[in-house]
Amino acid sequence: MRTYLKTMLLAGLASLLLVAQAERALTSMDALDAAIEFYNRASEHDNAFKQASLLQSMKSSSSEHYKLKFNLQETVCLKSENYEKPKCTFMENGLLLKCSALVSVLKESSAFANIAVTCDTSIPNKQEVARVKRGGNGSRGREGGRPGSRSSTGKPSKSLNFVERLLM
Repeated sequence: MRTYLKTMLLAGLASLLLVAQAERALTSMDALDAAIEFYNRASEHDNAFKQASLLQSMKSSSSEHYKLKFNLQETVCLKSENYEKPKCTFMENGLLLKCSALVSVLKESSAFANIAVTCDTSIPNKQEVARVKRGGNGSRGREGGRPGSRSSTGKPSKSLNFVERLLM
């Protein structure tokens, strides 16, 4: 009987922890971390990037959308390695990117539904674009986007369509 009660108590505590974790509201820092992780996975650079500064963070009051503006700087860590972000230092004279991101959250699951990241170098006529559109049901967007689609700067954009669940 005691073993049964202990098991039931542990199961109850575990379910309470899961409910509390699911109800935790995602913050703008969670959205920023997801945007940076997405950029690192999607970019064609060999080295990982990490946040150099957060310039602006806005949450839409009517929905769960975060608009972020931030700078990324190239690090000495390779993306292919299983690197530890805090120990990864900025590369001397590493590439500096000015980025903006739009991150949407699914309210029912507290997971990110859409992440779109656009990063520009300070050198004219060079742009790194990593975008993904995700449907609310986890479905993929149209492969490659519309033919001839362009980014907001008039440069052709690279569309990356794949689904990844971050911060579940």
